[in-house]
Amino acid sequence: MQFQLIKSPQTLPNSHYRIRSLFSDDLDTLFRLLAQPSLHRFLPGYVCQPKRYNAYFSMLAIQNDQLAEKSVNGVPHCSWVILPPENTPNGACPVGVCTAVPPDFVVGVLEIGFFLDERHRGKKVTEEVLNWMIDTQLRATLIHKLSAETMSTNHASQRVLESIGMQLEVHQQDYYQIGKQYADKLTYGCLLRR
Repeated sequence: MQFQLIKSPQTLPNSHYRIRSLFSDDLDTLFRLLAQPSLHRFLPGYVCQPKRYNAYFSMLAIQNDQLAEKSVNGVPHCSWVILPPENTPNGACPVGVCTAVPPDFVVGVLEIGFFLDERHRGKKVTEEVLNWMIDTQLRATLIHKLSAETMSTNHASQRVLESIGMQLEVHQQDYYQIGKQYADKLTYGCLLRR
């Protein structure tokens, strides 16, 4: 498996949003994005354990920092920040993130995750980022399958996953507890190669 460390933002052709690897300088902005109440209804794990989420993203960013400084050898983590178009106010600040990480003890499979600031949703940015990730970062690797989990109440994420060719594979009832209510977990998947 070999992923590219992307130090300078690459512009996506359709939306003109930009993407690059996640670094420590991005963490404060990322943590502010994660703290948005509009995300909490779809990230029950963050609401219950925000320090765990923050530690996870910190670990990914620090390893990418070390690789960028060439202080360690290794493969960059599959974690990218989404930046707005170049001539946008605050254009250097991340507005979202996309990750692809292997599930425990499973070879050849990556679980993808993503979120985007609510002010940037509805523009097909997430779909373009995920297609970029698949085409430029994953197709040349030994990854044969992508997986993603979402809540049954997160219709926008379901549409995004279906738009990139993923199909519903598993439906688990009453999986997530949010306050006094429960939501189902949906697991999507697609094969990159057979």
